[in-house]
Amino acid sequence: MNKRYVLIIGGSLALLSILPILVAAQTLRDQKRDTRKDIQQKRQDTRQGITDKRETMMQEMREKRDAMREEMTQKRGAMTEEMREKRQTMRAEIRDKREGFRDEVRAKREEFRDTAKARREELKKKLGEKRAEKIEMFFDHMVKKFEGAIDRLNDFAKRIGERLDKAAANGKNVDELRAKLDTAESAIDDAQNALEDAKAKYASAVSDPDFKKSFAKVRELVHGVAEKVKAAHRALVDVVRSTKGLGGGNATSTEP
Repeated sequence: MNKRYVLIIGGSLALLSILPILVAAQTLRDQKRDTRKDIQQKRQDTRQGITDKRETMMQEMREKRDAMREEMTQKRGAMTEEMREKRQTMRAEIRDKREGFRDEVRAKREEFRDTAKARREELKKKLGEKRAEKIEMFFDHMVKKFEGAIDRLNDFAKRIGERLDKAAANGKNVDELRAKLDTAESAIDDAQNALEDAKAKYASAVSDPDFKKSFAKVRELVHGVAEKVKAAHRALVDVVRSTKGLGGGNATSTEP
């Protein structure tokens, strides 16, 4: 019994001797755990702080971008209006010049017809009466045909322009269509200039006493004008097709 008590007492004393060590170890573990929690909390706080700053910066950037867009939109709107007014002024000037050009062309037409008798008499001396009459009739017929075609193209282009003006007044963007119309009108002017050039070169073309050579030169002049008229017609048809769905009446519902 004495030995048993001795062992129990000895074990108790040993346990009492290491108890402070165990308590210290537990305390250290608790401290480490608390330290980890503090570190985790600090990390979370840091991440949250970074996230909040990032959101604030992004919001500030969005607001600045929106402000810049608004400013650019206002400036663009002012520039667009200014450019639109300049284009309208330029367009009006171009139309006035084209009208003046057409008036000049009409005057030249009368002049060309007034000299027809003198040209025919001159041709008779070179080619003979029948041949002179044949070549003169051919050229005169083609000139009238081209003049009629060009007049129709001009009238149609004018109607398209009026339609585009109405569409623009209703708030539609017709800049692309106007550019196409400008191209078509330039092609019409080219055709008119080609016709006037052919008239000016006619006398030289029929200067050769060889009827076949003279007729061939006249046909060449006519062919050149015909190609220009066709090109103008194609350009105007392209405008007409582009105006489909524009609205504002049926002014361009048929091809020229």
